[in-house]
Amino acid sequence: MRLAAIGALVRARAIRRRLGDERGYVRALIIQTALGMLVIGLAINDGGQLIAAQVRAESVARAAAQAGADTYFRLHKVDAAKSDAYEAAAEVDPTVRVTDFSVASDGTVTVRVEKLASTIVVKRVGFLKRFNTQGATDSEVRTS
Repeated sequence: MRLAAIGALVRARAIRRRLGDERGYVRALIIQTALGMLVIGLAINDGGQLIAAQVRAESVARAAAQAGADTYFRLHKVDAAKSDAYEAAAEVDPTVRVTDFSVASDGTVTVRVEKLASTIVVKRVGFLKRFNTQGATDSEVRTS
């Protein structure tokens, strides 16, 4: 009887040891999968934020250049056209910064804007920080 009890105890220890090893493996697999999903999720989020910021910057640049071109066509005053372009940019998106404004001799108005993306990782990683600011340039002319 005593040998049977010892044999059962040895088998129980062996089973526990095997389950413990498997639990460690499963735990490691779950942690690796969760970390992988987190990295992929952050990459998707930051990529989407960068694309959205670029699209928004292009939209603002187009609106500002069009407003400036319309004003310059009506008044032929660079200061008034610049003021209207800045106002149009602020109306579309107040967080966008107009970095350049120019009027060519033929009345073509060119506006450059920059938009800061709302990223999680890109704005914190040194070699990626330059991608966090999205810029766009648009030129418009009104002929009639």
